[in-house]
Amino acid sequence: MRTQRPTLILILLVLSFTLGCNKAKSEADILNAFKDYFEAVKTKSDAQWNYTVDTVKVWFEKADMVPSLKYKGEKMSKWGEWDKVMNSKSYYDSIWYNKRLHAVQGYFFEDNDFYDLIGASPNKTLRTYSLNEEDKITDLLYERQRTENAISDAQIDPIYEWALKNDSLEITELYPKKQFVPSAKNALRWKTLIKKYKEQTGR
Repeated sequence: MRTQRPTLILILLVLSFTLGCNKAKSEADILNAFKDYFEAVKTKSDAQWNYTVDTVKVWFEKADMVPSLKYKGEKMSKWGEWDKVMNSKSYYDSIWYNKRLHAVQGYFFEDNDFYDLIGASPNKTLRTYSLNEEDKITDLLYERQRTENAISDAQIDPIYEWALKNDSLEITELYPKKQFVPSAKNALRWKTLIKKYKEQTGR
């Protein structure tokens, strides 16, 4: 009676196990996981960290500068405080998997009370969520779609010029060198300032 060689059987078992472990996720699996991640982010659930590494690098416009770092378990950032007070909402109209970059990309929109108060449309960005070999998010790149940028000089300058004449100390603290200083307190101050501007100018 012929018997199979033990070595051959062992090799076949090892190959079968290896192939099963290394089976890549499908594009649909990756996108479904991202959707779960995004929902967790919107609800501020700690479950979001199941889909990321412990420290995510966040880039704005270009990925060749010093990134911001988002740490697992960190307290809310100043921009996070601002977003909470401004009732910020983020959503996407399309997402896709970029095989070459091994990343999820999509066009995302952000809307909030500030944009509503100054009459701006939701801010549109192209986001790239880079993945590692375990399909966990390692980096996030925001690229503004400049032709559809939410805030323009035409919208913010009238408020700025009015405030310089009527409440110069307030606008100087809130908008030094025409740069926002995010925090929960400043978000409330901006709301009050803009409402006062609209009441006094009738705009």
